[in-house]
Amino acid sequence: MAAPVEYHVPQARLPFLKTAPALDGEVHEEEWAGAARMEGLGYGPTLSPQAASFWVGCDGREVFIAMISETPPNGKLLSRVNPQSENGDARTWMDDSVELVLDPLRSDPTDRRRLYHANLNAKGAINDTAYKPSGGGEAWRGHWRTASKIIGNRWHFEAALPLKDMNVQEADLQQPFGIRVVRNWKQY
Repeated sequence: MAAPVEYHVPQARLPFLKTAPALDGEVHEEEWAGAARMEGLGYGPTLSPQAASFWVGCDGREVFIAMISETPPNGKLLSRVNPQSENGDARTWMDDSVELVLDPLRSDPTDRRRLYHANLNAKGAINDTAYKPSGGGEAWRGHWRTASKIIGNRWHFEAALPLKDMNVQEADLQQPFGIRVVRNWKQY
């Protein structure tokens, strides 16, 4: 009988970027050079067969996330869901999307800690909710900025979220910042 697979959570400090990247839907190495970078995405105990890279950084005011991922075989993303009104959540999980779980106050023992879950598609539609670690979702809408483009056979996606939307203060940035980045492929 094979031993159970042990998962190890990658860890990196939230790097401070000297200059905030331009959110134009084109991920360029030079503008993301100061960010933490990861190649490949997990799929159970192995890496996903689809190619993807992502970057995470911060300028002290916003957290920035970028991803370059393989497009489906036809070169087009499934993007049926349109953005909703300011506080409306879209059914973005039905499309090719980027899914994030942000845990910026993971070391905070007070009741300030929340897990922020967001699912964003190529059209800029958003579904986001805050959760207490003890359970229970709360209505929450971050002031997300997103941009994306298909370049060749890759989807370039960029997003920014103000730290204040997650109740993060300057002193909090000295502690570990939890983040989970997922790419949802709907056409494979």
